[in-house]
Amino acid sequence: MYQVNRDLLDTGINLNALQQNIALEGWGKKLLDAQGKDGLWGRGYYSPKWVSTHYTILQMMRIGFPSDHMAPKVALMKYLNEKFSSDMGIDVSATSKKSDVCVTAMVLSMLCYFKIVDDRMSDMLTYFEKTRLYDGGWNCNHAGGDFHSSVHTTLSVLDALERARRFGIKSNVDVDDLINSGMTFMLNHKLYQSHRAGQPMQKQFTRFSFPPRWFFDVMKAMDQFQMHDVPQNENFDDSLKLICKSKEKVGNGRFKINMQEESTLRWKKPDKRVVGTPFEH
Repeated sequence: MYQVNRDLLDTGINLNALQQNIALEGWGKKLLDAQGKDGLWGRGYYSPKWVSTHYTILQMMRIGFPSDHMAPKVALMKYLNEKFSSDMGIDVSATSKKSDVCVTAMVLSMLCYFKIVDDRMSDMLTYFEKTRLYDGGWNCNHAGGDFHSSVHTTLSVLDALERARRFGIKSNVDVDDLINSGMTFMLNHKLYQSHRAGQPMQKQFTRFSFPPRWFFDVMKAMDQFQMHDVPQNENFDDSLKLICKSKEKVGNGRFKINMQEESTLRWKKPDKRVVGTPFEH
């Protein structure tokens, strides 16, 4: 109800009251009730998937959980204290001892969403500056030798950067430059297409799912670009056609979504959306 009223309806209803109710009923309450006495979920920070602290709080963010609630704040601070690495990212590996770009991005997004203020958040922006690849995006396996950016990782980093920009994290990093280069990489691929053949890089990119977690799909990418308030551009045409086609197949104004939990998607009608233009890199 909260996301539907926030994004689609103009009823004048008290949005704050609706958001606070998320912690008191439905999936919000179920997730909150699953928190352990140690303040964590799943007895771990990043694993076991998908019930760990990381993915539970990420899901809370996705469903619009109240950003002032103390339970996720306390858990996130424990997570940050335990997993923040000397390379200025988040290291959840038991073997590599190197931070993961995608994980770091998701953690920064959650920290910003739940309004946590910590100097290490500025360090994470430096980490993204250091790990940006030549094509303008990011890849979680950059340390393993991958030199081409991943749409999965780049989309997660874009979300973190935009939330950091809005939250006002103080940093010497040119966040706007990082955002522009990441969006340019995405637009050069029309969000999801191979630069060689013009076909979807992977079939699952054209299938919509919730919760998306760290995975890329076209719906999630379009939602990210509307978050940046990017104006209309032909690079979005194929994505919009794909989304509209999915809606037509299901009918009744609904989209075909692979769902594991009931929730709403933050999505505005395609004919009213404001979507992007290419940026200079």
